[in-house]
Amino acid sequence: MPERNGATSAPTSHLTQPDEALRQVHAQALHNLVGSIATLIADYLTETRPADRIIEASRKYLASSYANDRTGQDPEYATEVIEALLRLLPSPRSTETRGEYALRLRAIVGRTHV
Repeated sequence: MPERNGATSAPTSHLTQPDEALRQVHAQALHNLVGSIATLIADYLTETRPADRIIEASRKYLASSYANDRTGQDPEYATEVIEALLRLLPSPRSTETRGEYALRLRAIVGRTHV
């Protein structure tokens, strides 16, 4: 048996072609869902009190609410969607209104080609 010189190596495993295809489909579906939800959030912010300030708590609440609504009874998938949304949704600026935030969000979603 060959000796290791103090180095540890992580086991390497590769996905089978079908598993990799499923992973890619899941990633694309998540990408599309997050983009759709971000657009819905932007629409909501534009339509509902767009001149009010937006705060961090609103960003987190909207991400959670919309993700839970769109993922049904799957809490693991909802958590994955919420985490992806929070990575996409920028933190609000201190004087930013809901309408301004919605415009910034639409620009981000447009750049991701969702």
